[in-house]
Amino acid sequence: MRTVRPFTFRSIGKYHCDWHFELDDKGKYWDWLWLDGWTEQGYWYGLTLAWRMEMLEHRIGYEKKDWPIIDLLITNPEGKTHRAIKPFPREQFKVEEPWGCSIGDNFLKGTADKDGNPTGYRLKVALEGAGIDVTCKGVAPGMRFVDEAHGFTFYRQKENLAVGWWPLLSRSDMAGTMTYQGHTAEVKGLSYVERQLGNVMFWGLMPHWSYGHFFAGDYTAVWIDNTSAGPGYRHFSPLALFKGEHPILSTHNLNLHQEKFVLDTEHGNMPYPPIETLHATEGSTELTTQTEPGHIVAWEYVTDLPGTDVSEANPVGYHRQYGPINVQIRRWDKVEQLRGVVLREFDWMTEWFPFPRK
Repeated sequence: MRTVRPFTFRSIGKYHCDWHFELDDKGKYWDWLWLDGWTEQGYWYGLTLAWRMEMLEHRIGYEKKDWPIIDLLITNPEGKTHRAIKPFPREQFKVEEPWGCSIGDNFLKGTADKDGNPTGYRLKVALEGAGIDVTCKGVAPGMRFVDEAHGFTFYRQKENLAVGWWPLLSRSDMAGTMTYQGHTAEVKGLSYVERQLGNVMFWGLMPHWSYGHFFAGDYTAVWIDNTSAGPGYRHFSPLALFKGEHPILSTHNLNLHQEKFVLDTEHGNMPYPPIETLHATEGSTELTTQTEPGHIVAWEYVTDLPGTDVSEANPVGYHRQYGPINVQIRRWDKVEQLRGVVLREFDWMTEWFPFPRK
């Protein structure tokens, strides 16, 4: 393996909150804000606000694959999810300052400190009987994973090729309303927001990944376990654990295991892990977690993608689950046992192991 620059943990700034249209010289620039949140009232939401994104062409139509997209999911206290996806004409996308965007009448308007670091956001989206109208005040910050100020984990400056993933605010206090199939409820809880962007088809760099974040008491954790794309590329496995606003553990030696797989017979017999175990240490701090089976709140099973070898025999897909997580944090001889909520994904852009197609 060739010598490469080290992965690390560094703070983010205004650059990482901005939209980077300079990457659009080849017409393949994708960029979106992903958000999700948990409420004391039992609601959960997931939201994508995208300039352009991949893997939803089969839902919105290939003729609109380059349009801005809103993808909103509201899960009610009974575990039922209302999902609304809508593409918008390009002229309905507007950049908001100091960060965020408007798409049609829907918006995320961020706030920032004098240095441009995100401090919170106002969020309002309504689609097809689903909606969210909340104010979020930042608690735990975001991060980048390289020393360079640009923050891209894949970057070829001369060719203007880049891929980046940045949690912007790992935890925010949230209050407002959510609407599920036309019924609106007042909610209070916690929210998360990140940015994903680039101009390289990301499954060529990230063939499989397990991703997640949890809220448990005053603790927040964010991680991803991303497999290598092949010779010359590294496994990418960062985890950061916060207590309140302060990071207390950050490592690129995350150990994450799928303890059990089952087949989702409703969605192409796709394999997914109902139980995952995570272990990470730094110095005298140790984090151990295990999930319990959660609600499948989103999934994709793609069997046709022009310009690729995706087919019925070679599909790609992912599962996103929301549910309970058991957490143990050890600091020297002191141990805390907590129960929290976790949002996690299991994704495969190339086949990880054979499974029976439906």
